[in-house]
Amino acid sequence: MKAYAVFIGSFLAAYLLLQIGSGMVLTLLYVPDLSSTAEASAGTVRIGAESGRSALAWLLPLIAAVTAFAVSNRLIVRSGRRS
Repeated sequence: MKAYAVFIGSFLAAYLLLQIGSGMVLTLLYVPDLSSTAEASAGTVRIGAESGRSALAWLLPLIAAVTAFAVSNRLIVRSGRRS
């Protein structure tokens, strides 16, 4: 049961760090289109980027799961028991 708790905890930590990190990178790389905002009326301005589901939505949980698996295996091997 401890192995599952270690895996879940490390998965959540890795997923949270990857989400925050990718959000920071995407925010830094975002270039707003200011030409369309001058023409748009106040009622039609949309906030946020419009895009479909990208590969990043599937890639981050996969990376987090692999990281969590490696961390939990390393911690369990160090403690000397596998259950």
